[in-house]
Amino acid sequence: MAIAMALGVIAKKLRHMGMTITGHMSSGFRPPMPPVPGQVRWFQLSILMGVMILLRTLIVGIVLATGVVPSYWNHSIANGLNQAQPGSVLLAQLGVVKSFHFWLNPLRLVGMSFLFTAITIALAVIVSTLRQQAKLLVGFFYQASS
Repeated sequence: MAIAMALGVIAKKLRHMGMTITGHMSSGFRPPMPPVPGQVRWFQLSILMGVMILLRTLIVGIVLATGVVPSYWNHSIANGLNQAQPGSVLLAQLGVVKSFHFWLNPLRLVGMSFLFTAITIALAVIVSTLRQQAKLLVGFFYQASS
């Protein structure tokens, strides 16, 4: 998340620097500032979704680690589980312990994929901003020199 946030700050600083540079141009040569790219909203939403999913998996993991898992492992497996009857609390706890890795790990990976998507979008925004600024400066150079 820190990488994604740092890239967002870089993109924001590039826009601010572009406004500063165009502010020093004479009004006859000053091009209009381009609007904020629409990708920025997707970047923000992707970070938000990734963080929300990762926090949810953290909370579910803490609840499982402090609830069902310790109560299941407090039994002697050989003496308790072998004698557990169908529908017993111990077998239900075993079912929970064995099932949560099937959905909790993929959910965590979905959260990470949202964060990696946000990083990719932020890099695309930075590259497009740098290209726009380079075009702006080259156009200013040609206008000023002619």
